[in-house]
Amino acid sequence: MTLKYPISCYINALLVILPFLKIKIVLIGATNLCEKNLVIEKKDVSEYSKRDDKKILEGEQKKASNKRGFKKNDNQSDTVKKHVQPPIESNDCFDVCFMKKCEDFDKSIDSLPIKLSVMKLFGAEIQHKILRRGFNSTKGKLELVNTQILERFESIELTENNCTRINTFIVSSHLSDFLPKSIRSIIKKNIPDARIDMDRNKDSGTVGLQVLMHCEYFYCETYRISRVEECCEKLMKYIFECILSENVFDDKLIDLVFVCMSLATGVSQVRIRGLESILCLVKAFYPVEVVEKDGITSIVGADFLNIWQ
Repeated sequence: MTLKYPISCYINALLVILPFLKIKIVLIGATNLCEKNLVIEKKDVSEYSKRDDKKILEGEQKKASNKRGFKKNDNQSDTVKKHVQPPIESNDCFDVCFMKKCEDFDKSIDSLPIKLSVMKLFGAEIQHKILRRGFNSTKGKLELVNTQILERFESIELTENNCTRINTFIVSSHLSDFLPKSIRSIIKKNIPDARIDMDRNKDSGTVGLQVLMHCEYFYCETYRISRVEECCEKLMKYIFECILSENVFDDKLIDLVFVCMSLATGVSQVRIRGLESILCLVKAFYPVEVVEKDGITSIVGADFLNIWQ
């Protein structure tokens, strides 16, 4: 038998391969040993579980046979205590507070249709739907049906003969911090053509906001400002807590709110063009005097502050 290569080459190759063969043999032996240990452990666990089941059955038989209620051993009492759950204590105070807060929150949500009816007086028809009620979180949806009213706002020049104007003047001493200059940008964003004048008196702590716009639905004839601070305090609190909050009102409704405020801050006589049907809505809130002359219907003595309470 003749070799193709010298015998020294075969010896060197065998010396190179032998360490790898040893490692492989060791690994195979280790895996076999682990498998044997696992099988033994499984057998031990099954034997222990069988013994435990046997002990449990014996204990239950002893309990059933002991009808007179003798005291059990300490080991048995410990096993029984493990299965006994302590009674859950109920916090009645938290439940009462939670129900009270939910009740107050529901009242504020349920008063929303009345506030939206005020906007309907000025031609803004708004549909509202409460999607979900929750504690400190409510998901609702407001939809402005007749969006054409937003297109009717435009700036006008003050003239002696021009009565179709809306003049909103707000003076608040208690809420001066709630009237920042950002209000100006909010109004300009929603009513680009509106004229806005804001004056701040540092000595008296009062802030004046004057918005001038035009609306074809109605015009104001007589302006009488009374109880300004009380009125503005309630209105501004409502606006900043409800209307300007996120996920409650649409941004397009801010300009309609200022239209409503023009009447709520002291206008006592309002003339309405072609919207006689809303007189029933006005009468539902409080008695008013209705005057019809030359085809124009006027509402005299309406105090719109009552609706916002």
